[in-house]
Amino acid sequence: MKSPPEFLNEFQGLDGPLTGFLANSKSVVIGLFNHSGTLLYSNAGLNQFIHLSGLKDSPSSALVNPDWNKISSMVGSGSVFQGKLTLGNQLNKSYSFDAEIFNLASGILLVGEADAEELFSQNSKLSLLNQQVNNLQHQLIKEKKALERALHDLDVMNQEKNKYIGMVAHDLRNPIGLAQSFAQLLVENYCENTFEDNKKQLEIIEKSCSFSINLITEMLDISKIEAGILTLHSGSFDYIEFCRTVVARNRIFAKKKNQEIILTTDHESLILEFDPYKIEQVLDNLIGNALKFSQPGQELRVNITQSGDYVRTEIIDQGQGMPPEELNNIFQPFNSGSSIPTGGEKSYGLGLAIVKRILDAHNGIVNFLSEPGKGLAVFFQLPL
Repeated sequence: MKSPPEFLNEFQGLDGPLTGFLANSKSVVIGLFNHSGTLLYSNAGLNQFIHLSGLKDSPSSALVNPDWNKISSMVGSGSVFQGKLTLGNQLNKSYSFDAEIFNLASGILLVGEADAEELFSQNSKLSLLNQQVNNLQHQLIKEKKALERALHDLDVMNQEKNKYIGMVAHDLRNPIGLAQSFAQLLVENYCENTFEDNKKQLEIIEKSCSFSINLITEMLDISKIEAGILTLHSGSFDYIEFCRTVVARNRIFAKKKNQEIILTTDHESLILEFDPYKIEQVLDNLIGNALKFSQPGQELRVNITQSGDYVRTEIIDQGQGMPPEELNNIFQPFNSGSSIPTGGEKSYGLGLAIVKRILDAHNGIVNFLSEPGKGLAVFFQLPL
């Protein structure tokens, strides 16, 4: 760039020392353009803008408001503009400062008051702040959408809950009402009834109460588990001996439908760490389901094997099986599926949800394999 031209000395009668100050000042912006927009001279202040904003190829194109076309079309001599001048660059950043523009015989003179470095620093801080605000807005939008989805899911769950509470209330009302009716008959006709009459009525009352208690127990279990209240009381036990005991007890129920439970394993003993009450619930539920959905006279197998660091238990029946599309939701509460119990048993749709939560708490896994009409195999694994 050329040395300061004589116009600086001539402009408003400035002397040499002051000319040197203006040429080196970074708080004063001075630039001289010819009438075609070519920069003829720039002092240190304008040079700093050019350096920081990357405008050296065409500084006149950086004039945003007023732009170069407007400035070059201003007629007259002397001052043709006074006010806020805005410079912009290819990064879409802009900087404004107080300036005055003069139309001189030697060209267009730009004089302004601004500290370019300070402006750029403030602009960078504002840009960073704007970016942080934008990021926060995006995060808030994402969280809002997530909250809307959660509220929608909660609404659906509440609707499902109300639906099934109504179903459970209906299921409880019938057996409790039945037990009440037969209890009244016993009281009213106790002396007239024979022993067999009283026994039959007591059996009906016992069966109705047992149904109600089982349903209430499962409802309480799933409520506690869904609320995160699942306390394990684990210890070291012989899993093979434990399973033999549970299977022996379930054979009593199998006999009612002339069904058979066969336990097979290659191990005499396997010591595991587990909660015996909770795993008993798991086995009772899975074996009970297999018996419930199998025809009278069919066979049920319980196989226990060791697979790597896990003990695998399989319950395989010869029942109705389950359609593949129902397996995805099989562990959801109140999901009973389309299979119908073969002996008039009642299915609440809670047992498998409880099974899944119990095995999750034991760091185990559970899954199903099924082919409609060819039975169902459920297996779960517990870590050694």
